[in-house]
Amino acid sequence: MIISGEYPSEKAGGIASVVYSLCKEFNKEKIEFKIVCTKKYKFEGQEGIFLNAWGRYPILDITFGLNFKKLLEKEKNNEWDIFHFHLPNAQGPLLFSKDLINKIVVTFHTTYEGYNKYLYQKLPFKYLNWNEKILKLGYIKISTMIEKIALSNATKVTAVSRGVRDELSLFYGKKEVEIINNGIDVSKLHAPNLKEKDRPTILYVGRLVAQKGIFLGIEALSRIKKDFDFLIVGKGPLRNKLEEYSRKKDVSAKFLGFVGIEELYGLYSKSDILLMPSLYEGLPMVGIEGAGSGLPIAAFDGARVEDIVCEENEELIVRAGDVKALSESIEYLLDNEDERKKIGRKNRENVLKNFNSKIMAKKYIQIYKELI
Repeated sequence: MIISGEYPSEKAGGIASVVYSLCKEFNKEKIEFKIVCTKKYKFEGQEGIFLNAWGRYPILDITFGLNFKKLLEKEKNNEWDIFHFHLPNAQGPLLFSKDLINKIVVTFHTTYEGYNKYLYQKLPFKYLNWNEKILKLGYIKISTMIEKIALSNATKVTAVSRGVRDELSLFYGKKEVEIINNGIDVSKLHAPNLKEKDRPTILYVGRLVAQKGIFLGIEALSRIKKDFDFLIVGKGPLRNKLEEYSRKKDVSAKFLGFVGIEELYGLYSKSDILLMPSLYEGLPMVGIEGAGSGLPIAAFDGARVEDIVCEENEELIVRAGDVKALSESIEYLLDNEDERKKIGRKNRENVLKNFNSKIMAKKYIQIYKELI
């Protein structure tokens, strides 16, 4: 039983994409499974179980968890061999799963305390929506407390990156954590399109929300006195403000909105630099897709791409919020075409070798077998 909270989708990114890839591999291995989501993500298919969950976090966690507890009583949970919880979405169900002794695998994609320390304590109120402002004022501490309590129910704990593993050790004192990197279907990636063009293309992909640091990315680009094209893929509540801010900073940005997977992979392959000014991530699928398409990445350390990129690229990752340093990294890549291509080539090799969804699924299946 996979408790993801979200609809498993290749298009969604994050937990939903990871679960999508896992399910594909489970089908190949003829492993029977069910996916537990909230009713918000209801989809067609026999493998789905949809539970009521209402309210805002952390109330939503509690209601989701209570309904999961009822499900266990109804489904006779001892028929299931493994319960795989994906946090933070499955925090509520994990909280109410104390009786599932030796059957629980927990994967942390991010932590609530990570959001608190690296995002809400650093972002000014002007970039936040109403709900995020409430979290910044201290409401997120409740979610952090619930997460710490829920963690005590885990039999086996995994993290998607070194950064998330370190958070679990630093914030919650959890030392025995195995890293299993997220994976994608690398066969769908396009090879880099190395045709000569008039000027390089810088690409941003992601939701248009405060967490992604896009305002700071635009600020960094505004300091560069070179010609480049800047493409922004994604949608979100900050689009109008970002368009206005781009004009104010004299950065010519083309907003493409949501694009399909095939088109997105085409954009990766035709671009020259992936810009990731995120203030907090676990292990971003965008980073895996971009690096796997042969792109160097200009990023803050909060974007958590250090597991994905080669050593030369890692040297260009700068402290979160340091706009000057980010601008210098971008400018270095723009000025050094050969180095840019070399880094992109090494990034692609690393992703093809280590971030394959088959490898990810194989590692999880091995953990399931060990517990059984």
